[in-house]
Amino acid sequence: MDNLKRRVLEPALAQINEHSDIRVTYTQRKTGRTVTHLIFAIKPEPMQVKSKGGKHSDADIEKRARPGESWEAARARLNQIPMDI
Repeated sequence: MDNLKRRVLEPALAQINEHSDIRVTYTQRKTGRTVTHLIFAIKPEPMQVKSKGGKHSDADIEKRARPGESWEAARARLNQIPMDI
Protein backbone atom coordinates (compact mmCIF):
# COMPACT_ATOMS: atom_id res chain seq x y z
CA MET A 1 0.00 0.00 0.00
CA ASP A 2 2.90 2.34 0.74
CA ASN A 3 4.27 1.98 -2.81
CA LEU A 4 0.82 2.55 -4.31
CA LYS A 5 0.38 5.76 -2.33
CA ARG A 6 3.90 7.06 -2.89
CA ARG A 7 4.32 6.13 -6.56
CA VAL A 8 0.79 6.35 -7.95
CA LEU A 9 -1.78 8.17 -5.83
CA GLU A 10 0.19 11.13 -4.49
CA PRO A 11 1.84 12.11 -7.82
CA ALA A 12 -1.44 11.69 -9.70
CA LEU A 13 -3.40 13.77 -7.20
CA ALA A 14 -0.71 16.45 -7.19
CA GLN A 15 -0.90 16.71 -10.99
CA ILE A 16 -4.70 16.77 -11.02
CA ASN A 17 -4.83 19.46 -8.33
CA GLU A 18 -2.17 21.55 -10.05
CA HIS A 19 -3.35 21.37 -13.66
CA SER A 20 -7.14 21.20 -13.42
CA ASP A 21 -10.02 23.13 -11.92
CA ILE A 22 -10.94 20.35 -9.47
CA ARG A 23 -9.52 19.34 -6.11
CA VAL A 24 -9.14 15.65 -5.34
CA THR A 25 -8.41 14.19 -1.92
CA TYR A 26 -8.64 10.67 -0.60
CA THR A 27 -8.99 8.85 2.68
CA GLN A 28 -8.23 5.27 3.56
CA ARG A 29 -10.72 2.96 5.19
CA LYS A 30 -9.32 0.06 7.14
CA THR A 31 -10.72 -3.22 8.32
CA GLY A 32 -8.41 -4.19 11.12
CA ARG A 33 -4.90 -3.36 9.95
CA THR A 34 -5.63 -3.79 6.26
CA VAL A 35 -6.64 -0.91 4.00
CA THR A 36 -9.80 -2.13 2.28
CA HIS A 37 -11.20 1.04 0.70
CA LEU A 38 -9.95 4.27 -0.80
CA ILE A 39 -12.55 7.02 -0.67
CA PHE A 40 -11.99 9.86 -3.12
CA ALA A 41 -13.49 13.31 -2.62
CA ILE A 42 -13.70 15.40 -5.79
CA LYS A 43 -14.71 19.05 -5.48
CA PRO A 44 -14.55 21.99 -7.86
CA GLU A 45 -11.88 24.54 -7.12
CA PRO A 46 -13.27 27.83 -5.81
CA MET A 47 -13.26 30.33 -8.64
CA GLN A 48 -11.07 33.35 -8.20
CA VAL A 49 -12.57 36.35 -9.94
CA LYS A 50 -10.29 39.18 -10.94
CA SER A 51 -11.80 42.55 -10.25
CA LYS A 52 -11.26 45.30 -12.78
CA GLY A 53 -11.93 47.83 -10.05
CA GLY A 54 -13.90 50.27 -12.22
CA LYS A 55 -17.22 51.90 -11.57
CA HIS A 56 -20.37 50.77 -13.29
CA SER A 57 -21.94 53.13 -15.80
CA ASP A 58 -25.52 54.35 -15.45
CA ALA A 59 -26.56 52.19 -18.41
CA ASP A 60 -24.98 49.13 -16.78
CA ILE A 61 -26.71 49.88 -13.47
CA GLU A 62 -30.05 50.38 -15.22
CA LYS A 63 -29.64 47.08 -17.08
CA ARG A 64 -28.55 45.06 -14.03
CA ALA A 65 -30.70 46.65 -11.29
CA ARG A 66 -33.34 44.53 -9.66
CA PRO A 67 -37.01 45.56 -9.95
CA GLY A 68 -37.87 48.14 -7.30
CA GLU A 69 -34.23 48.69 -6.31
CA SER A 70 -33.10 52.29 -5.88
CA TRP A 71 -30.14 53.68 -7.87
CA GLU A 72 -28.03 53.97 -4.72
CA ALA A 73 -28.76 50.42 -3.60
CA ALA A 74 -28.10 49.04 -7.08
CA ARG A 75 -24.86 51.02 -7.42
CA ALA A 76 -23.65 49.82 -3.98
CA ARG A 77 -24.53 46.20 -4.77
CA LEU A 78 -22.93 46.25 -8.22
CA ASN A 79 -19.76 47.95 -6.99
CA GLN A 80 -19.21 45.00 -4.63
CA ILE A 81 -19.03 42.54 -7.54
CA PRO A 82 -16.47 42.64 -10.38
CA MET A 83 -17.44 44.24 -13.67
CA ASP A 84 -16.49 41.23 -15.85
CA ILE A 85 -19.26 38.96 -14.53
